[in-house]
Amino acid sequence: MVGSDREDIGRLVLSCPDRPAIIAAVAGRLTAAGANIIALDEYSSDPEGGGLYLRTEFVLKDLVDHLPDLRARLEQIAEDFDMRWSLEPVSKRKRVAVFVSRFEHCLLDLLWRWRRGELRMDIAAVVSNHTGPRARRRRVRLALFPHPGDARHET
Repeated sequence: MVGSDREDIGRLVLSCPDRPAIIAAVAGRLTAAGANIIALDEYSSDPEGGGLYLRTEFVLKDLVDHLPDLRARLEQIAEDFDMRWSLEPVSKRKRVAVFVSRFEHCLLDLLWRWRRGELRMDIAAVVSNHTGPRARRRRVRLALFPHPGDARHET
């Protein structure tokens, strides 16, 4: 992103029962803290009795220093809206598992990009229903779950 450091970008993810004023309350808390919302995605499973799912990214200079204040501001509304939420800098790396089936070309591309530092994640494991010696050679934990239908290909 031009003009801002990744260390200054935060991500808020939340879910709660849907009702009016939730997005306004969340946006108000973020902007009152000085944040500039740069992305906001929300989905309601049903506006009457469903769940609201929200993911927003924002820029706030010196974000790490402001996280305690932001969390306190969100705590003030979280109970009122029965929210489950998390707030983290986007720079925090995620631990992921990669699921792969027979063809490894996509896995190999992901592993290559990961090793080069192009992906902001840590691959904790590769899960497959076929052999995965290439994952093992790259020092990635492999969880193998053979599928009973695989025997039909063996003659």
